[in-house]
Amino acid sequence: VEDLEEKVRGLEAIAEELATVPKVMSQKRRAAHEMSRQEIARLEAKQNESDQSLTFIQEKLEEVPKLISVNRRQVAAFAAETSERSGQLQAVEDKVGRLEEQVEDLRRQLAEV
Repeated sequence: VEDLEEKVRGLEAIAEELATVPKVMSQKRRAAHEMSRQEIARLEAKQNESDQSLTFIQEKLEEVPKLISVNRRQVAAFAAETSERSGQLQAVEDKVGRLEEQVEDLRRQLAEV
């Protein structure tokens, strides 16, 4: 009888240990679920950041043709201004040349007098 009672106590101890297995498994499952949830939240946040960055880059990229057009107009305006100033410079140089000729003529006339 004592032998049977000891076997029963041993079986009860084993049964208690086995009863804790589902609890431990449940805790581990909850912990794994929580870790997965946190990782998913982190990945979603990272994806949102990437989406925002991509949107910003796309907006900037859409502005590039407009900026190129503005730059082309500015270059054309500068080219026209440069051409105009070049013409003005040429006119001034021509006038200076004529004035130098007139000065030389006046010197000759003074020398003759």
